[in-house]
Amino acid sequence: MNLFVSRRLPAVALLAAVLSAAGTSNAVAAPIPAPAPWAGTWSAANTESGCWPRGFGNPPQCAPTSALAFHNQSIRMTVRTSIGGTNVRLRFSNVFGKKPLEIGHATVALADVPTSPQLRAGTLRELPFGGRLSVTVPPGSEVVSDPVALDVPARSNLSVSYFLPTDTGPAPVHLTARQPVYVYPGDTTTLVDGSIGFTIQRSSFLLSGIDVSHGQVNRSGVGRSRPSRSVVVIGDSVSDGNGSTMGAYRRWPDLLADRLLTTASTADDWGVLNQSLAGNRLTHDGTEAPLGFEVLGLSGLARLSRDVLAQPGARTVVVQLGVNDILFNADPAERVEAAITQFAAQAADRGLHVIVGTLPPADGFADPAWSADKEAARQAVNAYIRTPGRFDAVFDVDAVLRDPARPSVLRAEFDSGDHLNPNDAGAQALADAFCIHDL
Repeated sequence: MNLFVSRRLPAVALLAAVLSAAGTSNAVAAPIPAPAPWAGTWSAANTESGCWPRGFGNPPQCAPTSALAFHNQSIRMTVRTSIGGTNVRLRFSNVFGKKPLEIGHATVALADVPTSPQLRAGTLRELPFGGRLSVTVPPGSEVVSDPVALDVPARSNLSVSYFLPTDTGPAPVHLTARQPVYVYPGDTTTLVDGSIGFTIQRSSFLLSGIDVSHGQVNRSGVGRSRPSRSVVVIGDSVSDGNGSTMGAYRRWPDLLADRLLTTASTADDWGVLNQSLAGNRLTHDGTEAPLGFEVLGLSGLARLSRDVLAQPGARTVVVQLGVNDILFNADPAERVEAAITQFAAQAADRGLHVIVGTLPPADGFADPAWSADKEAARQAVNAYIRTPGRFDAVFDVDAVLRDPARPSVLRAEFDSGDHLNPNDAGAQALADAFCIHDL
C-alpha cells in the first residue's frame, strides 16, 4: 500500500474573465474515489506555520509562539469523533512542512474526559505504518496509518499520541484547536496517565484526519462492510468555533454531529468533518494583504481538492465562506458570487451535494470596521445565494444569527463579543436550524 499521498497543490483560480485579480493559478481537482468502507469521523485543516496573529496591521503583529517546531517530544491531543466504527486509521500531514517529518511512534486510545491527557485502560493501540512503528513523511505529503481494530463509539473521546524524535522545523498547524494539546519531552505515547510533565498548546499540529470503518479490514485497508459517508464543512471562524467554549466541543459542526446521531434516519451514518479555518477567505490566501498570516490558510478555492474532495467518504459539502473577503478586502459582491459559484460547480462535478451558507452579519466588527458598502455587498451576495435552483441547498446562516430589528447586526444573545462570531448559544441555533434532509 502506498502510504504517502502528495497534497502540495497549486491554488485553484476562478474564471479569468470574472476574477482576473484573484492571484491564484489553475489546478485540477482530485476525483472522488469510488465508495469505500472508510469515512472520516474527525478532521482538521492544517496550514503553514508562520506568523501567528496577535493583531492586525502592517507589518503583521506576530504572537510569541509563532512557527513552533518539535524535537524529541511527544504530542497528545483528544478529539471528539462524529461517527463510530470497529476499525480506525489516522492521517498525518506534512503538506506544509519544510523538511521530512519523522514520526517515531504513534498510538490511539479512548479517553473518558475530553480535556484530560489520561487514557482509558485497556484501549491503547499502537499505530503501524506499512507494518513498521515509525515512518518518515516527505514535505508536501500526507501519511495514512495501517488500520487497527478498536471499538470507537460515535461522539466519543479519542486520544492520539505521537512521538517526534527529530527536528520537525516549523510544524504544520491548525491555529484554533479549541481544546488543550499536551506536549511532553521524550516518547510518552504509551503512557496511560499523562497528567504530569507536559506543557499545553492551544493549537493542533500535524494530525489531519481520523477515519473509521465497520467490519473486517484486510492488510491493504479494504473492508467488507457497508460504507459510511461524511459531510465536510469548509468555513471561516464562524464554523471553526472562535466564539465557542474551549474544550467543550460547542462549535456548530460539533452540535450538528450530535443531532445526526440522535436522529433515527441519520444515526451513526454521517461523519462530520470540520475543515474550517479562522480568517479564511474564498479568493485570497492568508498571506495576502491586508492580513499576511500563513495560519489563515490558502484560499477556499485553493483548498477544495485537498480539504474537501480528498476526504474519505465525502458525499456533501457545506460552504460557509465569503464574509472575510468583504470584511478584510472590501471585495465586490460579484467577485464573491463568482467564487461561490465556481466552488459549487467544481464540487458538484466531482459528485458532491453542495450546500451553500449565507454570509453572517458583521456590523460592529472593529478591526477592520464594517461599512455601509460592505453591508450592501453582503446583502447582494445573500440574495444571490438564496436564488431558487442555484445550488443544491441553502443554509441560511444570516437568517439564524441576525437581529430581526437590525439585520446587519448579530443578535445580542448569540454574540461572542466581537460582533461576528457566535457564542455557544449561537452555535446551537445554527446546528438546530440546519436541515438534515438537505444532506
